[in-house]
Amino acid sequence: MFKNNPILNNMIKSDKKILLFFFLLLTIIFAITIIINLYLKASSDILIGFLNAALILIFILTGILSFHYYRMSGIISTKKMFKWFAIIAAVSAPVFTVILFLDTLSTTNDPNLYLGSIVSYMTFIGLYIGMFLAVFLILVSFTFFSFGMIGILSALERGITPEILHNVSRITPNTSDSMKKKNNKIFLIYSILRWFFNIPYSLDTKTLTINTSKSKNHFPWSIYKKALIWQMILGIVVIIYISLNPFFLEDSSFQNLFNIATVIALFIPMIIIPWYIFLRLDAKIKGPIKDYQLYGGVAYRMYRTFMTLGTILIIIRLALKNVDPQDVINTLPVFFLFFIVVILIITFVYFNYFENNLAEDVSERFNKLRINYD
Repeated sequence: MFKNNPILNNMIKSDKKILLFFFLLLTIIFAITIIINLYLKASSDILIGFLNAALILIFILTGILSFHYYRMSGIISTKKMFKWFAIIAAVSAPVFTVILFLDTLSTTNDPNLYLGSIVSYMTFIGLYIGMFLAVFLILVSFTFFSFGMIGILSALERGITPEILHNVSRITPNTSDSMKKKNNKIFLIYSILRWFFNIPYSLDTKTLTINTSKSKNHFPWSIYKKALIWQMILGIVVIIYISLNPFFLEDSSFQNLFNIATVIALFIPMIIIPWYIFLRLDAKIKGPIKDYQLYGGVAYRMYRTFMTLGTILIIIRLALKNVDPQDVINTLPVFFLFFIVVILIITFVYFNYFENNLAEDVSERFNKLRINYD
């Protein structure tokens, strides 16, 4: 049934196994959700909470499988990454330990537990070990979540991107006046593709080229930072549009909307990171003065779509009539700390473990498509 599917044919075996495992887990969760909804008649809050937790668990479990396939392909070794996690845990654990220890001292009724006592020393050491392990395991869990997300994203990109590039190269002949008269459906599809990449009508897309250079042996820190900035900007937009939207606040509380927005924000990398394959391949269309980069076109289109600053300011102003500003002030810093840690790891996993092999495979498959078509 799927033997002649071009997208599946572009994928490698590990891609198919990762996607099959992921969709199998999704099916199981979908079935459990129906049971909870029909037979247990759970409230909407409980159902949303279950789905959020289940979705994160699915990505973590998928990430363990993805980690198995790609852990050895990193530019920076996995062993070194885990050393970083241990250092971060060792540095951050004392802060949490002191806070918990002082809170324990202030609330305990144990006469043996006072500052300077042997019990207090043992309690402090125990809290430190617990906090160290907690921070380390949280970072490892984020890593598995990241491998799950990027493993799925990489599989989809490997399947879809060669087809996208091939279709981009065919935009010019398929958006001509003669094609519009001959087959309006094809004309419309390719016109949408031109709009998405913001390609000027004056350029001939048949001149599309990509760079088939070999894998990089150094981590692309500058591009990594650029990807992080884009994700942080979109994270701000998402959290404001959902949690502070007056339309949504009519039917739900700020806290419920904020929780939903937080889960949605976790998947922002799946919107931003796919652009970077076009930058990695240096996909461009020949121009009379300067070549046109596909990455620049899609980045501009995304910017125009998401960055409506005036609308955001209006939403904030209207929302603050219904939401206590103190709730916003108390909640947003925690979200951004959590969000930044997550996207740091997700983006690192993509550029460190996946981008090199993905770029080579996409390049090879695109060139085969072009040869077969020509």
